Amino acid sequence: MLAFISREMPDFQIIPIIHENCMDVWDVYKSNNDYFLAAYEKNVEPSNIFQTWERLVDDYDASQQLFFGLWQNGAPIAVVELLPHFPKQNQLWLSEIIVHQNAKNKGLGTKITQAIISAAKTEKFTKIQLGVGEENPKAQQFWQKMGFVPVEN
Repeated sequence: MLAFISREMPDFQIIPIIHENCMDVWDVYKSNNDYFLAAYEKNVEPSNIFQTWERLVDDYDASQQLFFGLWQNGAPIAVVELLPHFPKQNQLWLSEIIVHQNAKNKGLGTKITQAIISAAKTEKFTKIQLGVGEENPKAQQFWQKMGFVPVEN
């Protein structure tokens, strides 16, 4: 799936994020502190980012997780986390797309989402799901513009 996304986004270097390089994308998170204040009522800090990264769903096979950063001109500009085969087999959970503040409102989120949707179709996923909190109306508008439909739990 990452290879397909890379082909769809040739202007970006896509690098898997692991513990050894996770602080390389810290600036992307830090530039979105307003979101973390609204969602979690605290400033973004490396310690709570590590908790977010490591908080996979119970019984989910972490080896399937796709967690990667997008770099352009040597700098990280976005972070993406996908959970293939969650919550069910052949479904894709789009856990997060975080775009650096300097790269927002330039179509990057749309490009990333389109690449993910294309990759999911190629990989024969039957459904793509995500969650958006009420504290993030801009994200709700973005996802609806991208064709996602709100579903009540």
